[in-house]
Amino acid sequence: MTLADASKRIKKEFEGALTSAGEQPATVDAISTGVLSLDRILGVGGMPTGRITEVYGPPSCGKTWLAMQLAAQVQKQGGTVGWVDAEHSFHLEWARRQGMDLSEETLGLTHPMFAEEALRQAQIFAEAGCQLVVLDSIGSLIPEKQAEDELGSVHMAGIARLLTTHLKVMRPLVYRTGTIYYLINQIRANISGYGDEPITPGGWALQHNCSIRMKLHTTAAKSKIVMRSGEPAGQTVRASIKKSNVDVPGRETELVIDFEQGYRVEEDLLDAAVEFGLIERRGGWYYILDDQIQGAEKAIAFLVEHPGYAEQLIEAVLDAMKSRTTLEDAVGDQVDAEMDEMLAASPDPDASDSDVSAPEAEVPDSLLPGVDNNTGDGASQ
Repeated sequence: MTLADASKRIKKEFEGALTSAGEQPATVDAISTGVLSLDRILGVGGMPTGRITEVYGPPSCGKTWLAMQLAAQVQKQGGTVGWVDAEHSFHLEWARRQGMDLSEETLGLTHPMFAEEALRQAQIFAEAGCQLVVLDSIGSLIPEKQAEDELGSVHMAGIARLLTTHLKVMRPLVYRTGTIYYLINQIRANISGYGDEPITPGGWALQHNCSIRMKLHTTAAKSKIVMRSGEPAGQTVRASIKKSNVDVPGRETELVIDFEQGYRVEEDLLDAAVEFGLIERRGGWYYILDDQIQGAEKAIAFLVEHPGYAEQLIEAVLDAMKSRTTLEDAVGDQVDAEMDEMLAASPDPDASDSDVSAPEAEVPDSLLPGVDNNTGDGASQ
C-alpha cells in the first residue's frame, strides 16, 4: 500500500481527518489579552486560539482579572464567552469595569457544585463554539463522591483523574472550534521537601495538555502597591511564561493592576509604541504626531486625551507583535537562500557571510512621527 492509497482510505473512513501541511496557517492565530505587555511576552500577540492555557498563581494576583480582560476583547470582536464559576465568586461590577458585556447573548455564566458538572459545562460551551471558555478554578473543584472527604491527597488524586479524561476530550475539541480554553489554577505549598517551587492542583495531565502556562505572582521585591494621593491605587504584578508551544518560553514582564479601573492601557501602549518605532523618544522627550511632549506622564496623558489615535496605535502595535514570528521565519529563509548562493558562487571557506537584515513591518503613515492625522494640534510641554 502506498501513501496515496493510505490517504484515500483515511479520507473514506475518517471524513475531514486528513489535511495538507500546505493548508495549515503559517502563523498562530491569537486574540489580544487586552494587556499589551502580556501580548508581547506571549510572542504571538495574545492568547493563541484553539489551545488550552493555564494561568496560575497566589491569591489576588490578577488571574480572574486577566480572564475578564480577555473576555472583553473576545466580545469586542463579536465572539461569545462561556464562564464556569466553580469558585462562586464572579463579581458583576468588576467585570463591567473591565469592559465585559454581561448580556446573555454574549456571556454564558454557570455556578457548578461539583467537578463533574464544571468540566461537562466547559465542554458544552466549547461544543457550542464559544471563542473563550473560562474555568475558575481548577483548585476549587471537588468530585461529587468526595465532597465530604477531608483527605487532601485523595481529593487531589480524584481531580487529576477527572482532568486526565476531560483534557483528552477538550484538546482536539478546542482545536477544531478555535476556542481558547482558559484554566485558572491556584498554588499549593510543596510539602514533599523536593524544591521550593509551589505546586498546582491537577496533576501532570494538565501541564502536558496546556500550550501556555503563565504564572502571575508577587514577591517581596516585586510586589509594590501603587499610591495616589496617599491612598492605595494599584498593585504591581509579575507575569512569567513557564511553558509555551507557540513561542519562546521564559519571558517575563511587570504590569500594574489599577484597583479602580483594572488596567490603564496607555501606560503599556507608550512603551510598546516606542519599542516598535511608532513613537520616537529622545531622552525625556516623546514625539507624537506633531507634538513634542516632555516626560512619560504627559505622553500618557496625551494618549488618554486622544482615544482615536490610541486605538490606531494599539492596532499597529498588535500587528507588529504578530508579524514578529513571520519576520523571524522570513529572515531564516533569507539567510539560508543567501548562504546557498554564496557557497555556490565561492568555494572559498574563508568567504565572509553576507549581511542579512530583517524586513521591517509596515507601519501606517498616519502613525509615523510627524504625520498629522487630525487628532491633535500644537505641542504639549
